[in-house]
Amino acid sequence: MNLPDFHQFKPLNALKQQMGIPENHFGTFPSSNSKPRAFVLLQSGRRLDLLNPAPYCWTNQDLAVGLSRTYRWAGHSAWELPLSVAQHSLTVLALREATGSLSPAEALRELLHDATEALIGFDCIATVKPHLGSGFSSLDERLQAAVNQRYRLPPWTEEEYARHKHADRLAAACEAFHVVGWSRTDIRATLEIPLIPLDHDPLTPPPGLRPWQPWPPRSPRKSSSRNSRNSSARTTPRKHLLNVSVTRRPPTEILANLIWCPPSTRWTPIAL
Repeated sequence: MNLPDFHQFKPLNALKQQMGIPENHFGTFPSSNSKPRAFVLLQSGRRLDLLNPAPYCWTNQDLAVGLSRTYRWAGHSAWELPLSVAQHSLTVLALREATGSLSPAEALRELLHDATEALIGFDCIATVKPHLGSGFSSLDERLQAAVNQRYRLPPWTEEEYARHKHADRLAAACEAFHVVGWSRTDIRATLEIPLIPLDHDPLTPPPGLRPWQPWPPRSPRKSSSRNSRNSSARTTPRKHLLNVSVTRRPPTEILANLIWCPPSTRWTPIAL
């Protein structure tokens, strides 16, 4: 197949000249003197610059949407649907709550432990992360700092982080066995996860779904959101974890709504 010589394509060269791109370059790379940026347009209409994230450039619903539409295990699953980071986050929170009571801030920290993946839209397999280099690590750290500032998440103590990682790894072992289809032997030998998968799903499946089955994402109905806001405005004001207006729903409620979480006192809005 004979392709034209794009070096001689005048409209393209004129566009490159306007954008500051050398004529021997192809693609829409910014000029070297421009500020690096990587914008994402969120469902709310807000813009998030992944390279320079501001703590308030996304809404709680944007974050919930990202969590419910970002998938674990590279998107692979033995079920019809892959497992969302949202469902994983709820599982980790449930496992941590099973070991002892958590303060509202600690519970929110568990729920949002993978929030950066929702903003990037990418859950990288853990063993691949070291191969992505320092640039990806820096990007993730900046996003995590923005999440911590936005939701006032307390820093981990050594003991708290150990408990969190145990719950996180236990959730991974359960997902590997019940969702992806790894054998118990391969979970230990290949994935090098020494924990034994649970038989009982710590989350109550929505109607029509089986234990451990991935839950589908769901876009909230505008009428429901409007009614929720009006109802909240009529109730006695409460100071929510996020330190925002009481007419806005906290991420636990929004997250549960987006992934069809069944009604449960466990997932009622956390309040201070």
